[in-house]
Amino acid sequence: MKNSLVLLLLLLLSSALFSARVLADEEQQWLCGAERTTGFAFRGGDWQSVNFLPDNAMFTYDGSKGIVEFSESIFVLDCEVSEAHLLCNDGTQNFIIDQETGRAGFSSLQGALIQSNAYVSLFQCTRQ
Repeated sequence: MKNSLVLLLLLLLSSALFSARVLADEEQQWLCGAERTTGFAFRGGDWQSVNFLPDNAMFTYDGSKGIVEFSESIFVLDCEVSEAHLLCNDGTQNFIIDQETGRAGFSSLQGALIQSNAYVSLFQCTRQ
């Protein structure tokens, strides 16, 4: 009887873990309204602090990759889950989102390497 109960508990636990894994692997889509974008622009041989025009984004997560789509650019990033957060990056672009609150941020540091623009954008996202 005791062994049957232990076996039943193990089956229930493994079923719950499998269900959670399937849900985590489902595609997620988030519409992200830009609240503020600030950073640096390289102009006249020097870095200048700049407030950029905010650009809304669509974020799609497929279980391992994240796609951040802006009006004029698309970034495909590798993602990992950390508690309630998704952390995505490709080395120079980073995206983080709190899946509970929808708060998110995107940073692009590639401009620092080529003396262009480097910036951070803050978002409030809603799951679609």
